[in-house]
Amino acid sequence: MQKDGYYRDKNGKMQAPLIVFRRDNIERNRNLGNKLDGNAPHNYGVFEQKYNRKNAYDKFNLLNNRKPVSTYHAVAIPDYVNIDYSCIVYTDYMEHNNKIIEGINFASDSYWGAPDKYRFRAMIDSFATATEVVQGNDRIVKTNFNIRLLGYIVTDAVNAYAFNTKKYFDKSEIKLTQESSGKL
Repeated sequence: MQKDGYYRDKNGKMQAPLIVFRRDNIERNRNLGNKLDGNAPHNYGVFEQKYNRKNAYDKFNLLNNRKPVSTYHAVAIPDYVNIDYSCIVYTDYMEHNNKIIEGINFASDSYWGAPDKYRFRAMIDSFATATEVVQGNDRIVKTNFNIRLLGYIVTDAVNAYAFNTKKYFDKSEIKLTQESSGKL
């Protein structure tokens, strides 16, 4: 592929369809935040959720001095990055090329990645298609495009957890203020 620009089999025939990609650039995105502070490094952020469906706010709890159970979520704070990829799609015919590009274009501006792990927003702005026909050689239809991923980098140890969140609960508390004594 690096020698003549095409991937060929042992007989010299070009292999198509073929999608080739190369990472061009990784750039830190400091607009979204930074996980590390030089004075107090933190790899996790803890967020409190006081009320939810199981722990609803109501007057009964208020009258009985019931303190709600708070739920704490520990979420990994990643390094946010913008990653640029250069891609080329090689096919024998324009019809084949159009089908592949239609699928890639449909998935553009959505989130790519494994459903149970982190996902990244991928953006593709334009596609440049060229047909090369050389006498005595293979015809090639190739399309060049760039993918810009808005992503984040998390270590493998943190990424091993499904959805990368941990839940913690505090204890609920009921205080009874009225006492009664007497015979029934």
